[in-house]
Amino acid sequence: MYENSVYYEPILAGEAREIAKMLMELQAEKEAILAVEAAAIAKALSKLPTEEAELGKAESKEG
Repeated sequence: MYENSVYYEPILAGEAREIAKMLMELQAEKEAILAVEAAAIAKALSKLPTEEAELGKAESKEG
């Protein structure tokens, strides 16, 4: 059976295609997760100057 490449090569090729498909799906999932994390970080960073300005205004009103 294994001496006949006509038999096992299509099987191996099919398995390789399935593995490649799974790897592409995992890569897409990883990129989506990273994009969400990057958006969350950007949102948090964009709020920092606003929060600092509000703190500065509050301190100046107290003094």
